[in-house]
Amino acid sequence: MVTIDRALHSAGATASGQPVPSQVLWRHYLNAVIEIEVSPGRWANLNGSDALGVLPLPAPIHVITACNPQGRERSEASNRAAAAELAGELWVSGVAMSRALGRSPSGDHSESSVAVSGLSRQEALRLGRRYDQIAIYEVTADSVILVACDAERVEAVERRSTGAADSQATRSRGEAGPAPFGGA
Repeated sequence: MVTIDRALHSAGATASGQPVPSQVLWRHYLNAVIEIEVSPGRWANLNGSDALGVLPLPAPIHVITACNPQGRERSEASNRAAAAELAGELWVSGVAMSRALGRSPSGDHSESSVAVSGLSRQEALRLGRRYDQIAIYEVTADSVILVACDAERVEAVERRSTGAADSQATRSRGEAGPAPFGGA
């Protein structure tokens, strides 16, 4: 897993002392591909030119990770433990959820995440803050909204790029996919 250089993170600090994501880092987040497991072993994109036409969970879907707090790379074991804790917390709450993956368009960086339906933006942000994340995603029928956890920064982009197929194309994910909640 490749992490984005820490220098990209600094553009000042919030009132709570957290670094404000730089414009470069923010652009990386806005360009991320968000994948969701639609059935065991079957994955589909939530955004981009080959995004699903219909969301697989009721909107809004919040995509939250517990991996690599504040963009600092942690061990695979630490990330798996944090992901399992987040998934367990959501499972107990009874919200609809699925495994998700946020990745760079090139595929050289990815983070296991959880796609959740049934939370308000504020509830999703509380979880993002609890797991020391820079931002969360909010996915609606038309938009992907990037919401900073510790700053008043929100930006929306179209969920489906022009020319997006109306198919519900899914694909199997082999060994390169994210591990099950809590590891395998």
